[in-house]
Formats: sequence, structure tokens, C-alpha cells
Amino acid sequence: MNKVLFFFLITIVFQILPATRLQATEFIVETKEITEQKFNEMVTNLKPYEQPELVRITDVDEAIKALNGRFIFNDERFEILSTQGDPIYTHVYQEEPDTFVAYYPEDNLIYKKDWMESDYVISTVTGEFLGEVPSGRNYSPGYQYRMSAFYNGQEAEWFIQKKVSGHWVKLNGHSDNYQLHTVRDFYWVDEHRFFFSQHYFEKYYLGTVTKK
Repeated sequence: MNKVLFFFLITIVFQILPATRLQATEFIVETKEITEQKFNEMVTNLKPYEQPELVRITDVDEAIKALNGRFIFNDERFEILSTQGDPIYTHVYQEEPDTFVAYYPEDNLIYKKDWMESDYVISTVTGEFLGEVPSGRNYSPGYQYRMSAFYNGQEAEWFIQKKVSGHWVKLNGHSDNYQLHTVRDFYWVDEHRFFFSQHYFEKYYLGTVTKK
């Protein structure tokens, strides 16, 4: 690649990334407790809408075929290769073999679990980890926000994401909005309001996403 073009592209990337982070910090996720009666009323009054179609392959042999040999899954290792044939992710088993869950071709992601049932969602392009599971996504009616989840082997995390400059950005971390750590039933009211019930505590909450 031409050196001038290379440094031009790098400059553009570093101009975009800070802007994305800045825009994400302009939003705040807040929750307040509501009654079970209010929760049930809101469920009854929900307006139905379609979630985006998620294409996934759950048969491991079909996934291997779809990736044209770039995905290796056997009793010894779990490996993803680049389009040039170089390993971009390799896991040689030390304990029990990994479990293949799904391949998401439109997202270029493979989802697996290890022997501790931890979630691993891996890019088939870069080999990097993605801290959310595509099948757990719940989009807002206008598709600009979504709830997603991830289990790291010790505890689950639910979080709100917003589409910023073409990328999905997490708006709340694990230390924020502790009520979102034990989500059971989750619904979007509109593009900025949602409500949910909790596991274990039998509590109910109304949430909002607003600009600071």
C-alpha cells in the first residue's frame, strides 16, 4: 500500500474513534422501580414490532463448510484462520473441549462455550472477542438501541447499546445500573424507554436512555 495513503487512512480512523467514544458518553441510562401491576399493564399495552432477522448456523459441519476451511473444530483445538490461511484465533484444549453454539455469517462471528459454560463470541475477520451474544439482542422499535447480554463464566451482564457512526457502543457498564444485572423479561416501549423484571428479587423497573 502507498505510504501516503496508509497514513491518511490511519489518520481518518483515529479521528473517527474518539468521536464515537465522545458521542457514547453523551447518553445516560437510568432506571426506577415500578410496581408489578404497572409492569403488567405496560406488557398488555405494548405495540408489537418485528425484531431484525438474525441469520445463524448451528450445525458445526455447515459452519465449517460455509467458512471454506477457515474454521477448524476437533477434539484437540478450536481454530479460526484468516483468508490467507494464517491462524487468527487458536484454543488448544487444556480441559474439556469447547462447545460450538453458532456461526453468524452476516456478523462474521462464531459463538462457542468453554467447559465452564463461559460465552466466547469471536470475529472470523480479526479473531477478536466480542462481549455480547447476537442471539440475545433485543432491539428498540427504531433499531437505534438494543439490549444485549454476555456471560463471562462467573456472572452475567446485560447492557444497552446505541448505534453511533455505524458502530454499536455500550452505554452502561457492569458497575452501572446494578438493576440490569439480573434481567428476566425485557421490553422496549419506544426508542428511549424500556422496562424489565429481575431474576431472584421479583422487582420491576422502568428505564430511560437520555442525552446528558
